Amino acid sequence: MFLASSDPLFTGHYSRLYNAKYFRNRVLRIQKLCTEFQYDSVLLVCGIDTYHDKEMKKFGNWLLHGCSGYDITNSPLNDQFSDTFCVISKDSFQAYTTPKGYPELARLSALIQNRNIYCLTPSEEANQELNEIKKISKFYEFVCDKPTIGLPAREVKATETFANELVMIEKWPICQSYGLDLVGEGFFTMKHSVKNIREALNLIYREYDSFAIHTVIYDEVPKNGHHFYDNFFSFLRDTPQKRIEKSEKSLIEALMFRYEFGLVGSVEENKREDEFPVPRVLFGENTNKEYHELSCDEQLWKINKENPDRLPVHMTLEYVERRSSLRFARTYMLSNCAINYMSGYVLDDEKEIEGNRDGKFSEQAARFISHAYISMIKAFDRLKELYFQEKIEKKDYHKAAYVCFIKACECELGLEVNQLKGIFPPSGFTIDIIKYNAMGEEVKSQDSTYLTLHMIRMQQKNITVNKGKEDLGSIIYGDSFYQTSGKSLNITNNIPKMISVYTTPKHYQNLDTNWFLEKGMRCERMGTRVFSILDCEGIYPVKSTYQDAIPNFILQGNLIVYENTVIFEDSWLHNFIVDIVDIEKVTFYISKDTWAEIQVADNSSLPMNTICEKKFYVNIKNNLYSKNMNILCEKLGEEKVEKVSQNFEQSSELFQTLEFKNYRIFTSTNKQTVYTGYLDFELFQEEYEMFMEYSMISMFNQIRNKTFVSYSQFEDIWNNAQISKKSLSALSEKTKLILVSGIPGSGKTTLGLYLSKIFNVENINSSTFVLPVQESTGFASKEFLDKLLEHTDTKTVVAVIPSYHHLKKAIFEFKKDPRFDETFDLQHVITRVSAKNFYRHKNRNMYQFLLENCLKGICDAIIFERGGVELTEFQSMRKQLCEVNDDANILNVEGRTFKFNDLEAILTKKHTKYSLLYGKYLYGFEKEGKSQYYLENAVSGHYFKFKVPLSVDTLKKRFHKIFNNPIMDYKELVPEDEQRCDFESTVDSSTDISSADEKENIEYEETGSERIERYRKKKEEQEKKRIQADLEQEKMLIAEMKIIKSAMKPEPVIIERMKGLFLPENEEEDNDYRIISNFTEIKLKSCKNSHKRLHESELGFLVYGKNITEEKFKDIMNAFRTQLRSLYPRRTVKSITEQEIKMLEEKYFGECMPSNFFHDGYTYVDEDGNRQYSHPNLEKLIEVFIEKENAKIADYNRGVQKEWKQDKEKYN
Repeated sequence: MFLASSDPLFTGHYSRLYNAKYFRNRVLRIQKLCTEFQYDSVLLVCGIDTYHDKEMKKFGNWLLHGCSGYDITNSPLNDQFSDTFCVISKDSFQAYTTPKGYPELARLSALIQNRNIYCLTPSEEANQELNEIKKISKFYEFVCDKPTIGLPAREVKATETFANELVMIEKWPICQSYGLDLVGEGFFTMKHSVKNIREALNLIYREYDSFAIHTVIYDEVPKNGHHFYDNFFSFLRDTPQKRIEKSEKSLIEALMFRYEFGLVGSVEENKREDEFPVPRVLFGENTNKEYHELSCDEQLWKINKENPDRLPVHMTLEYVERRSSLRFARTYMLSNCAINYMSGYVLDDEKEIEGNRDGKFSEQAARFISHAYISMIKAFDRLKELYFQEKIEKKDYHKAAYVCFIKACECELGLEVNQLKGIFPPSGFTIDIIKYNAMGEEVKSQDSTYLTLHMIRMQQKNITVNKGKEDLGSIIYGDSFYQTSGKSLNITNNIPKMISVYTTPKHYQNLDTNWFLEKGMRCERMGTRVFSILDCEGIYPVKSTYQDAIPNFILQGNLIVYENTVIFEDSWLHNFIVDIVDIEKVTFYISKDTWAEIQVADNSSLPMNTICEKKFYVNIKNNLYSKNMNILCEKLGEEKVEKVSQNFEQSSELFQTLEFKNYRIFTSTNKQTVYTGYLDFELFQEEYEMFMEYSMISMFNQIRNKTFVSYSQFEDIWNNAQISKKSLSALSEKTKLILVSGIPGSGKTTLGLYLSKIFNVENINSSTFVLPVQESTGFASKEFLDKLLEHTDTKTVVAVIPSYHHLKKAIFEFKKDPRFDETFDLQHVITRVSAKNFYRHKNRNMYQFLLENCLKGICDAIIFERGGVELTEFQSMRKQLCEVNDDANILNVEGRTFKFNDLEAILTKKHTKYSLLYGKYLYGFEKEGKSQYYLENAVSGHYFKFKVPLSVDTLKKRFHKIFNNPIMDYKELVPEDEQRCDFESTVDSSTDISSADEKENIEYEETGSERIERYRKKKEEQEKKRIQADLEQEKMLIAEMKIIKSAMKPEPVIIERMKGLFLPENEEEDNDYRIISNFTEIKLKSCKNSHKRLHESELGFLVYGKNITEEKFKDIMNAFRTQLRSLYPRRTVKSITEQEIKMLEEKYFGECMPSNFFHDGYTYVDEDGNRQYSHPNLEKLIEVFIEKENAKIADYNRGVQKEWKQDKEKYN
């Protein structure tokens, strides 16, 4: 194939190029939809949870897989998001996914503002019950506070039993789970106002957003190359005798196959028809066919035979890609367009040349058609400029295009305007300019908001000569474009503008109609054959006046030298025949491969002699000093031969043209295949990338109703940034400032100190500025700058910015202060990222500001430390960083150190305007700190002194439970078995007061019971256990929902991370301890400072989280010490247990009775003979018992309170 299949650029589906910038634009488009329709959120649920709803599938393909056009209706490209749902709100993005889907979803959403992704751990995913519980609880958490929810759902079919679409939605498994009493406490569609946004999304799918453009360019344009190559492979490879065996239908076969294949995946409702032709090739007069007519099967030789006096000298090619309506049209020559071609040359026999009486007409017709086609290309280019510059209205398209065409023909053909109008009738001239959306549908509106595909097609039919007697057919030219900010991008520019091939000798006056190349040539003026050089390459330059319209011709063939003649046999154009006496000069450019420039006085025997120069170039390889070549040089004479020692390919502009670069690319990857002239994707890739980058940023700003710079400004900045280089050691009158950023625990302070060290080693005088821990918890730019201004004793200062700040906002606030610009020259911003500290918890939710502080345009370099994290996990993290900054700006390190040269290579590439452009227009996050979602999730830092000794064993056991979980009651952190209360009640609730005789009786009864009764009890016990197991999932759901609902209460304490120093409880321990929470890891280490214990003023914790106060924090930390005794509650009648009543009955058996009661040894009997088993004075006995117990409790509680007071006085 033309394009190497091993090239990663062209392997796989185009959605492999879908990245965070395009994903963010699409999310922003949905957020804009929320604003337009006043929705609180839009819901996307993938997979079985919506029974694979057709509209949900389209939405998922478009948003998560990057599909565009009709591809959104196909099955998902893979199943990585099969258990994923997303909730897109006006100012946030929430998602639930699995380990399979997380890497890609995290990469895509890296630029999303206020994102929250919850990913199951592998162990949670393996537990099916826990998996479902987590999904249900997260679904509730994400949607419960959103009254109005938009979602796409399919139409209810007439044969279905659903009353309406809402009933169908309620049947979705994910919505049914919401209706559980333990979860949403009501039906999903009743508690929320659910809106079907199917039609609104279908309108969005039709928009040519930035990635839909990417889709066409990276998918359709390369396919053009493959199919164009297949289409013309045999035609351009074959000999002229084989070429005339081709028919119109065979010359469109491969392109027609692609066209028909594009219809395979389209459902009936998506198929469309327009008035323009389907792919077709037409010969000669057939080019006048109406749009609905197709190519025919009749071979070219039969057409030539049936019309010997009017042979087809050209053909028209037209192709349309069915799904996107991408279209191109070309006119190609079936003749080499030479006048007086090969006059005086005969076959290898004794007969005289008979010639071809009709050849003169064919020669003139070929010249006429070729020059008219060149005129059309020039007119097309002029009209395209007028159209995209909006200097012409629709009603004037035809008039302006025709005038441009006639003027160009006037210059080319040298005829008067009136004559030209007779040859090119205005009624036969058409100009079509149509705009299409991403679904390939025509856009009628002239002021479409978003980008469209522009198709411009120009055709002149019924070209008549000889005063209207001869109809040569028509010529056609067409291309497809994208346009933004005055810049148009021709995406079919890869298709060769001109192909000219020799097909039959009947096209020429001087050739015998039976002349064939294979039979050889021989005549007296040529002499005997001397030598030949096979498989040569060459260049045949067109005249300067045509270079803007058509490219130079690339030659491939054999160089044959006779005594008196030099012949180059080209595979396309046929023979270049030059008598040695007609050669004006031959210049040999001597290098590794020697090129010969052959200039001729008479070019009548050269192909394309009305369009090309009187010279051509041939690569004679290393044959310059061969014996045969010396003979040729002697024949030419010294005055006609010049030898120049230079590399011609490097010095000549001919080799810098697109066509020759394309040929070199082709020959380097395709050694034994046919060159078709299709321009390689690589030649336009840089232009494509710049255009798509501009359209992506422009669309981002357009969605937010902001303006962006012009394309010319962007192009200038883009190009300059590619060659920018800035020295780290350049002199500056101000103090150079390097800012170091990072989240807590990333090692930014260590990095700052290390940078100063290596800068000093490189003779860059520097120092490090770091705020003390107590001052760094709450970042304030003014206070930071005040301290920094005191630290200007070195030429370079490496300043470490405190954690949890918005880096862009911080720099902006610095620059607003006049003292900053007066003192400092901000050189670079470096962000430190640690893989161990990338996520907040095991479910991979990220720290705030981690990615925001790595953004391209704000951060110049990222130092990314792997630190023992698994390679696959590290790569996933790095992909996220690559989405927010350039891959080349990320320096991977294994530990805390790195080479200075590696960092220098990144920093020296900085381009200030480039950084400002991206910082202002693409990576702003300027809404941070304003949105309600952000304020609700804002994290702040605090430093608290804490000198209470803690239990090391307890910390190791359950300290991890306090992180990233809502804490409403710190007492819940202490298990019951660790709660201390040593008050001894008179009768413990666990005391068994049954007598030994009762125990014996019980045992006797049990051992003497029937076997069938034991079996019954055993079955009851088993049933009880089964019911308990069934309730286990319900208990898990209750526990999970309790956590979710606690987190949604007004002010739950949430601790994100902390580090600090503390005393151990064990008096035998002679070291202090350090604790650091990092990623999902808790590090508890001894300070090994037995020789110098910490002073109590040094003890404390740096804590990051939400709703944290000193009092709450100390209560939480006190849960990890040996617990103080707790108060014992006062006794009440309700608190009296059965054991205690039994004890009172036995203690006062037969005593303390009322005067009218006595005990008869079996029961209590009153004076009326009434009997009762309970003590008649029990209430009074209980009252006395409670009074005595409360007196003991009061003494105990006073002791506890005294202990609390002493503890408080000691540690406060």
